[in-house]
Amino acid sequence: MMSDVDTFKKLLIEHQLIVGERTFLKDEFLIKAGDVVYFLNWIEKGSVRAFFINEKEEEQNVRFGYIGDLFTSVKSVFLNQPSDLYLQALKKTKVHLISVEKLKSIIQSNEVFSQIWINIIQYLVCQQMDREMDLLTNDPKLRYERVLERSPQLFQEISSKHIANYLRMTPETLSRVRKS
Repeated sequence: MMSDVDTFKKLLIEHQLIVGERTFLKDEFLIKAGDVVYFLNWIEKGSVRAFFINEKEEEQNVRFGYIGDLFTSVKSVFLNQPSDLYLQALKKTKVHLISVEKLKSIIQSNEVFSQIWINIIQYLVCQQMDREMDLLTNDPKLRYERVLERSPQLFQEISSKHIANYLRMTPETLSRVRKS
């Protein structure tokens, strides 16, 4: 997978699909719910969280992005509709903006680019399936262990408050689970 991402990034540069860059300060929004999104964000520096506001008016983290990740509101990009998610910088974050319109065009016309894109999407779908299994796992310790094994970087980059929210537990429960 990593070689596909590296090749994909090289192709983005070669085909001039990077149309700009932005730097976001800590807690600044890359995307707000209701925005229609036209760009993928390639994270050069920093980290980002994706969250929504649930029926209790509480934030619920659904995903995190780190250096080197492609990150956006996927549903908005693919369906050209308003985002359900907020994307927020967790620290000072620099992203390269990739035009989705240009990306779709090159995917249709370039077989190598198309195959790499398919591989990336397949990888993301598998990650999402793992996430769904996490959400359906009742035991907090098992949820923690599954995520730790799959994403050790999460525990180096993201605050305990946001990790606990992502794992559907209180910060106190996360602290107890980590100690055991």
